[in-house]
Amino acid sequence: MSFNFITSLFDLLSLYYIYRALRIAYETWRDRARLGSNPLTPEQQRRAEEAAFFLAIPPGVAVHEFGHALAIWLSGGQVVQFGYRVFWGFVVPTGTFRAAQDWVIAVAGTIGTLIYGLALWLWFRTRRTSSLRFFGLRAMRLHIFYALIYYPVFSAMGLFGDWVTIYNFRATPLLSGMTAVVHAGILLAYWRLSRRGFFEMPHFANVAAQDRLHALQTEAQAQPHDAAAQLRLVQALIQTGTPRQAERALDAFLAQHPDSAAGWLEKATLQAVGKRHIPSQAATSAEKALQMGLSDPHGVRRANYLIGLRYLDMGKPAESLRYLDRAVAVVESEGMEPNPHFHTLYQMRARARRQLRQPQGALADVEKAIALARQVEQTEAVRSYEELREAIRRDAGNPK
Repeated sequence: MSFNFITSLFDLLSLYYIYRALRIAYETWRDRARLGSNPLTPEQQRRAEEAAFFLAIPPGVAVHEFGHALAIWLSGGQVVQFGYRVFWGFVVPTGTFRAAQDWVIAVAGTIGTLIYGLALWLWFRTRRTSSLRFFGLRAMRLHIFYALIYYPVFSAMGLFGDWVTIYNFRATPLLSGMTAVVHAGILLAYWRLSRRGFFEMPHFANVAAQDRLHALQTEAQAQPHDAAAQLRLVQALIQTGTPRQAERALDAFLAQHPDSAAGWLEKATLQAVGKRHIPSQAATSAEKALQMGLSDPHGVRRANYLIGLRYLDMGKPAESLRYLDRAVAVVESEGMEPNPHFHTLYQMRARARRQLRQPQGALADVEKAIALARQVEQTEAVRSYEELREAIRRDAGNPK
């Protein structure tokens, strides 16, 4: 792809981003009183995440390009064109530069981006408003990602950009080699911090939920050998949207209690959270929980459901149906009230039965799924299930 084509594409993309940024800025100002309240709610978290991209990136682009310009001036050159397109930019220099100066000019933008991201975090981390603290944290993470992962990969794929010059080992072997070491070190630290949940903040429905998490953390610290207390903390961390922190706590728990069925079920839940398809590791952990004598009805349902979904993803409807049948049996026995949120369970069993050419059972399940989804006003789910119902009817030769 030519440079002009890519810049034209970026210009179009930037126009769309500018529209989104203006809208987010307006909505943030309009809702500032609600967004500024504590604790951090799921909505505040989502909107702070959006702002970290659409509102924090444009100044970061200016800082990045100014870093290039400053390096050009300090190297004795001049800036003949400073292109700022809000979400991307460029600087065109004039002058005669040595290879080392070319490297300095190229790396100066990245240094500016990293300093800007760090400054945002340092500035907002002490704010009393939790949504501002989360904004600063995510903005820093985003700028590290763009500066040290996205942009280097883009440069490598497009064969132009700052990182082509930064990693020109033929022209600047020592500087490029030093950069590679520092680059790898920062990425390793970034990966380890991400694994530890450094870039996460828990969200809460209300102050009571926040107080509950704090109480569970205090209880877990005071009673490090109390399995129930440790597991309650893990479950709370999962529920408050901090999976990495939950994973650390759970790994420590399983190291002390490797035979805990409930612990392995939470491991399966964590391994599946946020995934479009159930990973094999999650199904294995769920199977291990069942083998270890998982007895809680809700836990048994969850474990069988996860394994059933895994088999359905693998194109093995018969195996899937066996586990989904067990999950449904738990729901419809043990005195368990059919929760309206169980609609996905019936929908998945309908899909398995459809693949096995069991239209009557599939229709019964999808009707149940539609009824349960309507109870919780899941309009999109209802529409999807109705389409599935029509497909099952067509398969059976009865479109009505």
